[in-house]
Amino acid sequence: MGSVRRELLQVLGIAALLYALFVCAIPALLLWSTASLAVPTPSTAFWLGGGLAAGGLLLYVRAVWELVVMARTSASPLAAPTLLRTDGLYAWSRNPLLLGVVAILVGQAVAFRSRALAVYAAAYWTWLQVFIVTREEPVLRERFGPAYADYCRRVPRWFVPRLFRR
Repeated sequence: MGSVRRELLQVLGIAALLYALFVCAIPALLLWSTASLAVPTPSTAFWLGGGLAAGGLLLYVRAVWELVVMARTSASPLAAPTLLRTDGLYAWSRNPLLLGVVAILVGQAVAFRSRALAVYAAAYWTWLQVFIVTREEPVLRERFGPAYADYCRRVPRWFVPRLFRR
């Protein structure tokens, strides 16, 4: 149990740092530089964006829980993968952690009705897409071989509801 606790603390530390930078500091700077930093008034966009951001946070937290606590493997972007998780959220998306972050960023853009945040969310997603395809997936393909190839055939990189697949 000590190793799970240590891994969870490490992931939380890394997540807090990355969250502070990519989900708080950069969006705040963008809002400040575009004079949109004021708290948005409650509106349909505010509630939709807030709901999307909250859903993204829950998705992120659940994905970390599934990796660290349920599967007893690392969720750290700095650690080499030790297990190929293919059930739970990972049966719906190969990258639910990152999908959660993108949902938070899009939710912020909607809630603040900010074009700058929408561009940032799109740029962040594009960067993730390039990183995953060029760096992460080749490592996983080499490490897990045919099991990973089969997983890629069955599960989308991001998310597509099952009723539209098959």
